[in-house]
Amino acid sequence: MPHVCKCPGADHDTFGQCCRAKRLHVAYCQSASGRDASKQKQWDKEISMMQDCARQGIVPQNSFEPAIRRALDASDRAGSAFVAGS
Repeated sequence: MPHVCKCPGADHDTFGQCCRAKRLHVAYCQSASGRDASKQKQWDKEISMMQDCARQGIVPQNSFEPAIRRALDASDRAGSAFVAGS
């Protein structure tokens, strides 16, 4: 089935040309392969948690969520900022 371009003032031959002309970008389109937004969401969550720790003076052992949670819990129990390795 041929593509019928409805872009004003343009005559694109394919749907892809229309999308590129509109600057449409498709991201995370291979979710069946595990390349979806969940890894990005986890990354963003960990970055946000690290920023919160830095504001409070907390230094976790590493930047992964379990270590961040342990540092936050230790800080709550101690009543002061947790610093890994001290």
